[in-house]
Amino acid sequence: MSTAEEVTREAWKHTGPGVDTPGALNPFRKDRLAERALPFAVVAVVAELSVALPPGPRSGLDVALSAVLLALSIGAVFLPWDRIAPLFRVLVPLAYIASVLFLELSLGQISSGVGIVILAPLVWTALMHRRW
Repeated sequence: MSTAEEVTREAWKHTGPGVDTPGALNPFRKDRLAERALPFAVVAVVAELSVALPPGPRSGLDVALSAVLLALSIGAVFLPWDRIAPLFRVLVPLAYIASVLFLELSLGQISSGVGIVILAPLVWTALMHRRW
């Protein structure tokens, strides 16, 4: 391995998404996880709490489904991802997308302002995941 490759690999370990095995990126590695995930978690929780603002939800079932999917997404971050196939790491942002979609359905209107939150998992995936 050349010196440039060593420097790149070392820099990637400390600044980019984690490397759990050579060539596999782990966005859920434990070091600095809170630092990476906190902004996305705050956006998710604030969006979920915004349902309480007027005019309020039209469907309690959709709100409950959204909250359950959000809780599953947050809980899934703490799974032992180094022992799970890298292909499944994309399920966390997909579950959050489903949460946002149910949240949007619960409000019953397109102009609720919650729809923009669907970009959060897209940004997370673009920043933290590797190409397949």
